[in-house]
Amino acid sequence: MDQYFQPISDSVTAVKAKTDEPYDYSLMITGITGSGKSSLCGFLCCNKEAFKSKGGFASITSKSAAAAVTLQDKRIRLIDTPGFCDDYETEEQHMDEIGEAMFLARKGVHAVGLAIGAGNRYTKSNNAVVKELSQISNKLWPFTFIAFTNADSLGNTEEEREAALQKNLSKDRCPPPLFQLLQSVKNRYILIDSTDKTADYHRLKVQQLMEMIKRIHIENSQKLYTNELFNKAKEMQEKILEEKEAIKKKKKMADFKAKFEAEAKLQQEKVAEEVRITEKLAKQKQENLQKRLEGEEQAMLKERENQIAKIEEQKQKLAEENKKIQEDIERLRLETPEIQEDEHHELEVQAGEEALEEL
Repeated sequence: MDQYFQPISDSVTAVKAKTDEPYDYSLMITGITGSGKSSLCGFLCCNKEAFKSKGGFASITSKSAAAAVTLQDKRIRLIDTPGFCDDYETEEQHMDEIGEAMFLARKGVHAVGLAIGAGNRYTKSNNAVVKELSQISNKLWPFTFIAFTNADSLGNTEEEREAALQKNLSKDRCPPPLFQLLQSVKNRYILIDSTDKTADYHRLKVQQLMEMIKRIHIENSQKLYTNELFNKAKEMQEKILEEKEAIKKKKKMADFKAKFEAEAKLQQEKVAEEVRITEKLAKQKQENLQKRLEGEEQAMLKERENQIAKIEEQKQKLAEENKKIQEDIERLRLETPEIQEDEHHELEVQAGEEALEEL
């Protein structure tokens, strides 16, 4: 079956020499790293070496690659793209790679196959691909179908696999982002086991794929997703990225301002707290000093009162002693006549002196 495969190129430089090579349909396969898109391309080419593919964590397809393959007497230009969500690439680089893929399509893309592992859990990475493709252009969805790969993980027969997939895609089990994606592509999908190399299975899947491409071509009024549409989308994407960068820069400044204000506020609160503590300590110190002074004053007053009391007690004691002395003197006078005569004589002398003074 190798006669079906005729490689075109794996680089843009080599393709330029054959841009006039005619083809009936162009099919671009994309998806996250490890989704099985390169295996799918190899399966369609009937040659596993057409597009490199192996298990692992790194993206094998680092550049867009194109090959020409004849399916049902139709010349197909098959384009494999680098995996989305590759840790080594940015959104801008992916846009450039999609632009390269668009160049390989030359006239435009008839259909885009979004590879998603059928047996894998629908992850944030899958959703990121949808987001990136949406940012490229919503006009891409009318040309897109989902290629559920790794069909062998759902069962042994085609009937078992289809039944399992239908069950997983039911509204009550299907993850909301995947359900919304199916709505965006009008529920267009095919289920493929890239490891099945039998002629009958290959013929069946090629037939389903060709019917899908023709259906999309008819639904789009035989129009293609062209470089012109992509370039407009790219310009819009670049504008969006610039706006995002401006918003990011503005947010960074706002965050810096908020951080600065928060630190300033924290510093003010710290200073205010230190002032409050200092004032509290000063007040406590003043109150303690006041209490100490009041205590000392009370002690001095008490000491003075004690001294006054002692003086009063001494005065009382002296008064009592003086009274006793007077009583003793009076008693002695009454008991001794000589003392009474002397006192009488003194009174007479005193009376004579007063009379002389009057004369």
